[in-house]
Amino acid sequence: MAINFLNNVDYNQNQLLHPTIENQASDTAAGTPVEGQLYYNTTSNVLKVGKEVTPVTNPPTYQWAEISSSYAFTLSDSANPAITGSIASGDTVKIAATADLTSNLTGQASISKLLTLGLKVDGGVGVSDNYVVNQASATAAADDTIPFNDFTDNIDPALTTDIVKKTTFGDIPVEALTLVKTYIDDSVAGGLIYQGGFDGATGKVAGTSDFLDDRGTQIAVNRGWTYTVTVAGTFYGENVEVGDVLIAEDDLASGNGALSDWTTVQNNIGIATQGTSVTAELGISRYDQDDFTVDTTGFVQLNATSATGVITAGSLSGTVNHTFGLNTLVQTINSSGDTVHCDVTRTTTSGVGTPSTSVATIAAAEATDITILVQKIG
Repeated sequence: MAINFLNNVDYNQNQLLHPTIENQASDTAAGTPVEGQLYYNTTSNVLKVGKEVTPVTNPPTYQWAEISSSYAFTLSDSANPAITGSIASGDTVKIAATADLTSNLTGQASISKLLTLGLKVDGGVGVSDNYVVNQASATAAADDTIPFNDFTDNIDPALTTDIVKKTTFGDIPVEALTLVKTYIDDSVAGGLIYQGGFDGATGKVAGTSDFLDDRGTQIAVNRGWTYTVTVAGTFYGENVEVGDVLIAEDDLASGNGALSDWTTVQNNIGIATQGTSVTAELGISRYDQDDFTVDTTGFVQLNATSATGVITAGSLSGTVNHTFGLNTLVQTINSSGDTVHCDVTRTTTSGVGTPSTSVATIAAAEATDITILVQKIG
């Protein structure tokens, strides 16, 4: 498959080494030419060039014309009428004269009795305050205290004092004590109750023969019982390190329990490592902001590394806006998926929010769209 170039190729005066002109068996096979296009006719063994048809048309049309390897000349005398004759390559020209012969080539001196024949060829191109509410007025006491007393002076009932009324334990009604107990029980139910250390190497409560995980018959635990890891190891198969905290979320009978019944509070998470899904260590990792986006929940997404655009059929250029800077790989393909070569200009700016661009241009409009593919590099 030929490589398609949609713009001129400038060799900057470097040599084109060992090229071969397109070989075709006929003008039809070579297609419709443009001015100056070349092909070699393998049937007639001649080189042909695209040449404008005479008489000139508008718009111009072109045909294939043979480039001859020989040239024909016409010689004429100065008589009137002139006597002319045509000569071809290989012909011998004999000139008879009765007087001296002089040359008349532009830029050459006239030299007597010397005839020079020449061919002239032209050159190319914050937090709220705490306060205590006064029960009587439902407002904050001025000194953030509430008098705690039930004293009445029998002689002068209007007398105000801050003397706490004394009572005996037996004077408190049982109903009141029961309410207090219920309140306390409800308040501390499920609270953290420290039970000791956990040996991650053995699965036992530190210093005992009691198993806390499934490596033996587990002891019964209550909701809120808390253990700290004193020896690194595993807990129900999960890696734990010294300082990690294990909290029971439910009451668990002896011999019953699973990792899902516990909350594991990790104290010293390690650095994540590479490997397979089995061997790689879970841990803390960091991400390059140019390549990744991390939201407030910790969800990591890879930033876009590619972008596309199009040179629409009939157009001469197309632009792709992106944020990749200059380090990009730009390719262009036609509707058949073949790679074509266009002029590509890459630009970048330092302005915040202003995208970089990749612009592809072609010399002549194509009949179908050309897709522009931009890939971030590095």
